[in-house]
Amino acid sequence: MNAWPLDLALLAAGRWPGSPERLGWRVPPVQPGAIWIHGASLGEGRIARRLADALELPAFVTTDTDAGRAVADLHRPVDHPWVLAPLWAEARPRLVVFVEGAWYPGLARMARAAGVPVVSVAARPGRHADLRARVLGVPDVVYARDARAAEWFADRGARVAGISGSLKGGVPGPNPLQPAVPFVAGLSTRPGDEVALREARDRVLPGVPLLIAPRHLHRIPELLVAMPDLVLRSRLSALPPDRDVLVDTHGELDRLVVGAGVAFIGGTLDARIGGHSPAEARWAGVPVVHGPETLANAEDFEGCTRVSDPSDLARGLALAWGTRPAAPEDPLPPVVRGLEALAVRPAPESAPRPWARPLALVQRAGMAARRIRSRSAVQPGVPVVAVGSHNARGSGKTSTALWVADRLAERGHVVGIATRGHGRASGELGESDRHGPDAHHLGDEGALFALRGYRVAAHPDRRRAVQALRGCTVLVLEDGLQTASIAVDLRIETVDARFPGARGTLPAGEGRGLLTAADVRVSHHADPAFPVEHAVAAVRRAGIWSPQPPHTPYRAFAGIGRNADFFAGLDPIGVHSFPDHHTYSETDVEGLRAWSRGETLVTTDRDAVRLAPKQRAALNLCWRGVELDIPDFPLERLP
Repeated sequence: MNAWPLDLALLAAGRWPGSPERLGWRVPPVQPGAIWIHGASLGEGRIARRLADALELPAFVTTDTDAGRAVADLHRPVDHPWVLAPLWAEARPRLVVFVEGAWYPGLARMARAAGVPVVSVAARPGRHADLRARVLGVPDVVYARDARAAEWFADRGARVAGISGSLKGGVPGPNPLQPAVPFVAGLSTRPGDEVALREARDRVLPGVPLLIAPRHLHRIPELLVAMPDLVLRSRLSALPPDRDVLVDTHGELDRLVVGAGVAFIGGTLDARIGGHSPAEARWAGVPVVHGPETLANAEDFEGCTRVSDPSDLARGLALAWGTRPAAPEDPLPPVVRGLEALAVRPAPESAPRPWARPLALVQRAGMAARRIRSRSAVQPGVPVVAVGSHNARGSGKTSTALWVADRLAERGHVVGIATRGHGRASGELGESDRHGPDAHHLGDEGALFALRGYRVAAHPDRRRAVQALRGCTVLVLEDGLQTASIAVDLRIETVDARFPGARGTLPAGEGRGLLTAADVRVSHHADPAFPVEHAVAAVRRAGIWSPQPPHTPYRAFAGIGRNADFFAGLDPIGVHSFPDHHTYSETDVEGLRAWSRGETLVTTDRDAVRLAPKQRAALNLCWRGVELDIPDFPLERLP
């Protein structure tokens, strides 16, 4: 059973945000071999984000709601294998983690079929748990919320790895309202809590400000009708010492409680709810008052002040006010170590568009026709080295071709580079002799080659490009292993070790096939998790910043084959992805300027050459590329 019928119903009804992400049309920049962490909404998403940031392995976070999207990488795709496939194929996860009560059987089934463990952290049974367990199953491994939850999951066949507690919290930042005096906080309040809390405050702490944070923001209008003197938090930059505040914003609870003299936790006076978590208050060092109903988070209330009913709330506030509880011990580190120990080898390579597999016959037929045409290929009269890949996307072709050109130049050759100029705006023959290092005429790869001093010609017809490079003593065909019109002397194939099969043949994946087997294979991103046989390994390192290293803080954007590879080597406060070979318009530049908020922007050298000099200056831009070494390359094979 899958959750996709309900997912699609919510999308059709307009009650589920993020449709491009939901339908798998937009995949964020994620690193292969990542841990997939899912939290339903903001609270669970914050836990997921804490886990992702603490893990040594790459990780990404999905969520179900717009509130949760503020801390997540994307909305979770519809729980159907075809819709999940693009993100799954890009990430090749080694672990799938659900937070608290989140559970999607289709995603869990996909993971298990790939041999990837399914884990739940801060797990608790929730409502209708027995029925859900019988119909939808339970995780393989559980870090339970408490001992009761651990027993429940163990009885249903899950392996209990430990007790995690709620995992909410962490040391909060400063209160954005900068309170000058202590105040009373009502956190995650439910109907009836607000009036009872205000009456109790008036009895024992008159004149002390009250901050009310309702559990559900849709109740804001009714609360303003009941208590019209409340001031909305969104209209404030500081906490007024003589007014009560109503929180109408998402994602600030952990910081807004900082500086409170006491906090009351909503839902603890209603047996139907069972209380919400006091984690935010406890991590902020604020004493907690609660009602008798704490079943949902029982162990989190240990050492807090309990009241019996609304009439007893004033006594509890007076008793707890101004006390200094000890900060709880963070349960996150042992859970993080446990998750890293559970992670297995990355999931097997898979197609992002499995529904398109029958169309792969067209691509195979096209390659067969090219092989026939290659028998009458043109002989340029000088040695030709083709550098390319079976993979159409992000396999290191450009950096490898540049490394090969450098080695040929060291041997005294006059090197010419023929490229298709993919993504260039001009339809005519592009020549570095006439146009200089202009991406408009040469494409971004061609512009990079020209900046290094090589003669470059760009045209979809390689014969025209080769003819324009007369006088060169050796030719390099960039992305040239599918070229049938030029006779090649040495074929060098680049392989992305994370996707050696290119995730399947086009259009299901990115595989294009080769005219003939390569003479030398060069692997990029190879490591113990992604080994490649019968290939020499490329050593990749970040290049030098131009025109200078960025000032911090900075933001990053990129439009290359795999933007995650560039972002992984940085520490930006925000990232933005564009498609590969994206042509930057003035609208894009203005959008990037607004997004940067005056901070430095960083990008790749390939993106930088697509921007005009005045655009680069307007963006306060720094950029760098990839420096390559291939220590075991058989140099004797080069002309």
